Amino acid sequence: MFDSEAITPKRPNDNAFYQQRLPAWKPVVNIQTTMPVFGILGTILVPIGILLLCTAGAVKEMRLDYSKCGDCENTHYTQSCSCSIDFTLDSKYGGSTVMMYYGLERYYQNHRKYATSRSDEQLRGKPLSAGDSCAPYKLDPNTGEPYAPCGLIANSFFNGES
Repeated sequence: MFDSEAITPKRPNDNAFYQQRLPAWKPVVNIQTTMPVFGILGTILVPIGILLLCTAGAVKEMRLDYSKCGDCENTHYTQSCSCSIDFTLDSKYGGSTVMMYYGLERYYQNHRKYATSRSDEQLRGKPLSAGDSCAPYKLDPNTGEPYAPCGLIANSFFNGES
């Protein structure tokens, strides 16, 4: 009937790799092995931490609020406006690099409502449909016409005001 040599078994090979019996390194965690590791890491990382703390403490910072600069406060965003603020440094800033940063408050670009307020179909050139999530910038309150493109992402801009 059946030839025993013609039937191939559907089992994996019986070796240590396939049967997951390979020897592994199993560290022995006790006081004799743990304390030298902590000692070596401490002697390396504590000086690095002290160096970083001293470097961060040497940074000088000056804050200037320019939100109420001249006549730019009540200017419409379509009109150009320039703002100039004169300042003097309290002490000498060492080094060859001076860095400037903007500090923004109440700006939630990665907020879920901001990220989902758009119409992918409208951005592909199709008309705005009722199911699109463009709120609060879906329809113009004065004319009732849909914004093109709609949504918070398309209708937000940075103007430097707080």
